[in-house]
Amino acid sequence: DLLAERRSAQMPPYAQMALLRAEAPTQGELDAFLAAAVRAAPATQDLALHGPLAAPIPRRAGAYRGQILVECEHRATIQAFLPTWLDAVRALPKQRNVRWSIDVDPVDLY
Repeated sequence: DLLAERRSAQMPPYAQMALLRAEAPTQGELDAFLAAAVRAAPATQDLALHGPLAAPIPRRAGAYRGQILVECEHRATIQAFLPTWLDAVRALPKQRNVRWSIDVDPVDLY
């Protein structure tokens, strides 16, 4: 039943996803980081970036949380995209105040 639900919702393993999760001490730092991460993404037609989005629990332990969802149909597309994008995200000047991680084929959205 779960696989049928995932197929109809276009979730892994029937679609490819990655989730960039971030948290920062202020909403402004979080927003600036996530916006810069979206701008740093290499352009591709076969891939969709959704966000910046608020996390389902937008504030936890005094930190503001947000995310960017990456979706595509083919694993090869996301495997080619992620290394380039993550190198660009690592180079962002705002990242020093922001904790972030990437989750490929996330089980939940935060």
